Amino acid sequence: MNNTGFGFGIAYIADFSDARLNSTLGRAFSEHVKLRAELSYMKANFAYDGRPVDNPSVEQNRFKAMEGSTKLLNLGLFTEIFVFNLTEDKKLQPYVLLGASYTSVRPSLKSSLPYPSIYLPEEDNIFMEKQNVFSFTGGVGTRYKLDEVDIVFEYRFQAFMSDRIEGLDSDISGDKYNDAQTIFNIGIVFELD
Repeated sequence: MNNTGFGFGIAYIADFSDARLNSTLGRAFSEHVKLRAELSYMKANFAYDGRPVDNPSVEQNRFKAMEGSTKLLNLGLFTEIFVFNLTEDKKLQPYVLLGASYTSVRPSLKSSLPYPSIYLPEEDNIFMEKQNVFSFTGGVGTRYKLDEVDIVFEYRFQAFMSDRIEGLDSDISGDKYNDAQTIFNIGIVFELD
């Protein structure tokens, strides 16, 4: 399966590194933690790109003829835990990301075979309805400080609490687990004082 996608988002990041918050929140928390509220949209396209076989089965031909997409709208809350003290003036600030999201999913699926309804897998394995699911996210990233902005590089893994994100819930042994995705983000952070 070849899955590629593109997305964009906007986030609000709460910074507690102000010296006045040290006594209220605790010094370790205020010097190493930021909270992020994020709204993001992503569309992923997927198609079969497996290696050809000598004697393909009917099921393999059905699978090969299918392609689709999934649109995701995420609303999440994340904790960024920084390695170095946020009050220090460092060019690089690596961090670990942990969080959860509420995700609205809209899958679509089509087949290049002449009569798609006949050639698609059993009806009880196809779910084209919009759904709302929870997901959990973990990742690593770093900020590179420029004069007025930070450039962010981030890798994250998002695990959904559903096996129907792409619209399929098959009985194949390798597809019995909840869906997940990996994301590489590049972004710009503007500090609003």
